[in-house]
Amino acid sequence: MLFKMAPPCLWPVVSGRLPSASSHSLKYFYTGISEPSQGQPHFVVLGFVDSQAFVHYDSNSRRMKPRVSWMEKVGKEDPQYWERETQASYVQEQASRQGLETLRNRYHQSEGERRKRVPPRGKAAAILFKNVY
Repeated sequence: MLFKMAPPCLWPVVSGRLPSASSHSLKYFYTGISEPSQGQPHFVVLGFVDSQAFVHYDSNSRRMKPRVSWMEKVGKEDPQYWERETQASYVQEQASRQGLETLRNRYHQSEGERRKRVPPRGKAAAILFKNVY
């Protein structure tokens, strides 16, 4: 199942079967911003192999795009790859907006309002947009 989500060039990284003895990591960071500055996106996805960003999506462009040249060939090997990744990121963007709206409602805040309310004892709300494979 995981192989269907990762492009063929990343299968060795995802599967753990690497030609060398070194280890690698594949991480995706999802960031939702409730009140971005002028021109800044509300939502950003960055994918990393080790510490190198290799893909990027934001709510302004609404497209998943390669950040390194070796990812550009993925579109040639799998013509639907970038569309699938864009759709998956868009779904995450909508979940982020819904989660931020839920937090705003729970703490009785409207956009731009800075008043804070302490949650009831024993209850806390948190959203973490990070997947590590």
